[in-house]
Amino acid sequence: MAGSRPFSLGREKARILQYYDKDDFFHARLYSVRNNTEYIIEFIVERSDLPSLMYGINQMVDSWRWNATPSIFPTSPGTGPTSPAAAPRFTQTASTAHVARALLPAQALDAGATVRSAGMDLADVVALCGEPLPGGARLTAYETLQDSLAEQYLEEFIIEWDNPRDAAVLISNDHAALDKTGSCSYGSGGQRIEFTGDEAGVAPRECGNGQYVATQLSIPSGSLSGFHASAQCGLYTISVAVLGGPESTVSHEIADAYLSSAVGRLQQNLG
Repeated sequence: MAGSRPFSLGREKARILQYYDKDDFFHARLYSVRNNTEYIIEFIVERSDLPSLMYGINQMVDSWRWNATPSIFPTSPGTGPTSPAAAPRFTQTASTAHVARALLPAQALDAGATVRSAGMDLADVVALCGEPLPGGARLTAYETLQDSLAEQYLEEFIIEWDNPRDAAVLISNDHAALDKTGSCSYGSGGQRIEFTGDEAGVAPRECGNGQYVATQLSIPSGSLSGFHASAQCGLYTISVAVLGGPESTVSHEIADAYLSSAVGRLQQNLG
């Protein structure tokens, strides 16, 4: 999924994917591409060092030795050997306001990003290819984050369903819509949104054996392109769509990283 504004890594580019507070430390994910290989690297600073965080990031990047094996970050907060025990796997119901609080903060996209729009009306939500939602949707919360400087956008939708089966039907329907012809599209807000391909992948580990779907997406009129990824986690479906302009690099792996972050944040809020 897109990430923050790129900064220099010699001839390469790096970006902060996601960060979060944990106890007295500040954890972050650094995403970079070098020699056609994608890396997600973990670094941790004490919370007291936050004022000098960006300086420290650049110092780390400048001194990084790429011939070393990169340290791969866990898929989301709440995984990994030092993480606390996992919360129940998305079996708790919640209020709309509670789900809204679980949405990613604007700073997950970039320190200077803002919430462009947000809502909690199920009538505004459609399935991947523009079809109405299947039966069983109870409530939703959604948002669009915008980083104007980097021309990047992140959309997130969380839907709570009556039962896990209804939640899984949404993902199954998305697969079926994509697989009919390999692509689909619909109009929204005066723009055409196009989806192409049914990408392989699995839901974040917190979702157990939940359903998963991912696809490329584009908005030709806005010269935007990127990836969409959705997962079914118990009673919930969590979807993210990451878009960038011609100068942005948005991969399937980035979308999955943001999806994992969104799933982890929802799990923490439900716990």
